[in-house]
Amino acid sequence: MENLTDLCDPPEFWEYFYQISRIPRCSGNEDMIRKFIENEAKKMSFQTELDQVKNLLIEIPSKQSQVDKKIIVVLQSHLDMVCEKNEGIKHDFTKDPLKLKIIEKENEKWVTADGTTLGADNGVGISYQLAIMKKVSNGDLDFGPLNIKLLFTVDEEGGLLGASQIRKEMVRGAYLLNLDSEEDNTFTIGCAGGNRYNVEIKIERSILNQKNKNVVPVKISISGLIGGHSGTDINKGRANALKLISEICWKLNKKFDIKINSINGGNLSNAIPREAGVIFFLIEKDLSKLIDEVYKNLTEVRKIFDGIETNIDVKVERLETLSDNTYIKKEIQNRLLDILYLLPNGPIIFHPKMNNLVHTSSNFGTVKTKKDNIEFILSQRSFTDYDKDVLHDKIITLLNLSKLSYRTYEYVRYLGWPPNFDSKVSEIAKKMNILVNGKFALKVR
Repeated sequence: MENLTDLCDPPEFWEYFYQISRIPRCSGNEDMIRKFIENEAKKMSFQTELDQVKNLLIEIPSKQSQVDKKIIVVLQSHLDMVCEKNEGIKHDFTKDPLKLKIIEKENEKWVTADGTTLGADNGVGISYQLAIMKKVSNGDLDFGPLNIKLLFTVDEEGGLLGASQIRKEMVRGAYLLNLDSEEDNTFTIGCAGGNRYNVEIKIERSILNQKNKNVVPVKISISGLIGGHSGTDINKGRANALKLISEICWKLNKKFDIKINSINGGNLSNAIPREAGVIFFLIEKDLSKLIDEVYKNLTEVRKIFDGIETNIDVKVERLETLSDNTYIKKEIQNRLLDILYLLPNGPIIFHPKMNNLVHTSSNFGTVKTKKDNIEFILSQRSFTDYDKDVLHDKIITLLNLSKLSYRTYEYVRYLGWPPNFDSKVSEIAKKMNILVNGKFALKVR
């Protein structure tokens, strides 16, 4: 692979980005990346500090002697990344390094990863912090009266867990700049709050018997979707594989006698699912008609996502064998498919004062079928607790109307960050960026 440091300046950024791409750092598994950063700080004689949940703070003191004139600025990123891979890719996120590669798109070079997430969220922030630390240590940067604090929080992707439990002394300063963003020439000045929870629905199964000897196992799988982050990418019109498979199953269930064995898809609550699949039993003579129906639906789906999802792939295959010859009882299957079909997904409300800003959204993140239950995870965001609660209550009402036995659990809630369009730091950032780049934008996410 081409050397990353040849892409653009500063080379220190790319050196660190490559190094941290080789260190496993899934949410809840940040020990190795934290140790790496601590060791880098110690090499440069900067003081480090940990709090009770292992958020890490590094202090880069000002070289000026007048302590009363020092200003503290905190630069923050998070240590963890979303660990997701394509189906069929062999990658162990607990030990394997990411396989980076450089591609060219529209005469620009881009860094990506082979079959997995790249970890730029928030590897970019980490790399900038480490590059700043190195440049200060080498004498290439001098921030004058500024006392710089580099803050690295844990388990952000799981629900801002490190930030929500941080020791308050670690964020004391005149200004705090969060480095977890995606767009050049843009400063984010607000963020929606979130609500994530699991839903478990009890299912009952029947066993295929001699009367079903003309029945064959069939699998429908969806792949090739773009996916993305359920917060920053939710308004980009991308397809959700779980919603597509749910809609296909709901329609097939109306026209054919399908007996569903399992539905599975998605890996993380905060990632838009790229892949999903369903396995069911079907009378063999109906298979060709069912395939025609699936591909007729696929034609319509491709029209809906034309120009966005260019690689949608839907595969229908007859399975030669299936070790599990059970299926969900028909009455439960019908009600379950109604729920999955009606689950809200994507932008729900747009902000009345900012163009294309999502106010409230929901992401249908994962589905896993087990022997006695089917589980799915929902992640919802909103600028107001009211709308977030309304969305949650509507889903609970839908579950109640189904008359199925269910429970909700593992609630993770985090507060929003109301935007302040007139803050001093926003004005400073705006003036400096216009001076350097000639353009600037404020953003609320």
